[in-house]
Amino acid sequence: MRGVLWIAVVVLAASAVALAVLGGGATPGPHAATAADSHPNGAHPTGSGPGTAPATGVAADCGSRAQAQLSEHPATIVIACADGGIGLEDLHWTAWSATSASGTGTLWLNLCTPDCAVGTIAHYRAEVTLSTVVRGTSGPAFTQVSLVYPGASPTDASGAVLSEFGLSYPGS
Repeated sequence: MRGVLWIAVVVLAASAVALAVLGGGATPGPHAATAADSHPNGAHPTGSGPGTAPATGVAADCGSRAQAQLSEHPATIVIACADGGIGLEDLHWTAWSATSASGTGTLWLNLCTPDCAVGTIAHYRAEVTLSTVVRGTSGPAFTQVSLVYPGASPTDASGAVLSEFGLSYPGS
């Protein structure tokens, strides 16, 4: 009897694994993740349903092949595409519309000390606003980021606060 019970448990476990792997014919619920939902930086790809306009997005990872795909609500945005030396991380969005987006996060900045290859990375908490929408083949995208720092502020060589950055747009 014990052997039969063990076999039944194994068969049930194998069936559960097979259903999970194969999908079991179930239809995903409205919040179920799909392959189309995955994107670098924890972002949600922009898209549209039938008959709807695409949402405004941002090129969150301009330094990768995924740059042509716009994202909504990314957790990270790379600003300096060439070397990744400037960017935003730990982004938490409080508003996102067709014309602007706002939230908070942390600016990372390579101070290039002693040089950019092995430079020290500084971090600054910031209030973030995305604006200036450009429409193109990938859809509408924010192309400007403005930062306000509640604490310490990064500055350039002339002493000006780094508060405005242009963002890459796929195909531009």
